[in-house]
Amino acid sequence: MKDETKLVHLGRGQKSFEGTVNMPVYRASTILSPDVDSYIHRFDGEKAFTDITYGARGTHNARALAEAVAALEGGDGTLVTASGLSAITVTLGALLESGDHILVTDSVYGPTRTFCNNVLKRYGITPQFYDPGIGAGIADLIQPNTRAVFLEAPGSLT
Repeated sequence: MKDETKLVHLGRGQKSFEGTVNMPVYRASTILSPDVDSYIHRFDGEKAFTDITYGARGTHNARALAEAVAALEGGDGTLVTASGLSAITVTLGALLESGDHILVTDSVYGPTRTFCNNVLKRYGITPQFYDPGIGAGIADLIQPNTRAVFLEAPGSLT
């Protein structure tokens, strides 16, 4: 199936949405559970990632978008976050641990720089900012504990 065809159909599923073709916008912070047992076990295992359990964890719209992106990109799954910065912090938090080193372009988005300097350092992760025009010279900056190279194109400060 061509990407254009996928785009027309993804995110709609087999639900009718009360007669509308497109999914309505769901705004929710509180999600009701059918019973106490369901509420108690709402975050067990895969349920935390598949069930609608709390508005901040995603609504039907976020799940439909995630499924569409995964299908278009050929991925096993997609995580949709509320902002670019939250996507960056979730990703770096998953990749890095105490003792790691990360290379970050010195033209990085300001709040990302703040996250690296204030949060990553607090967890024993060493950020090193570099000139993105360094080219092949980046090889000299890679250390045995370099776990990631973070870059933006174009950078925020260019």
